[in-house]
Amino acid sequence: MKQLYELKRDPKNWIDKRLRGIAIRQNLTDEWKEWWIPAERDFGLLTAEIANATSKNPPGVAQ
Repeated sequence: MKQLYELKRDPKNWIDKRLRGIAIRQNLTDEWKEWWIPAERDFGLLTAEIANATSKNPPGVAQ
């Protein structure tokens, strides 16, 4: 992923944040699996809620 972002000429600080976010989400979904969150669809809903709560520009919203 990092190489793809670099090829797209995304800023290094954005790439670093994005990769950390991906790693954190993976850890979080692993934890949810242990707590029996029932479906991948639910993972998407939960992470979308987290993104909405922590971002000025949630996924899917144009700037």
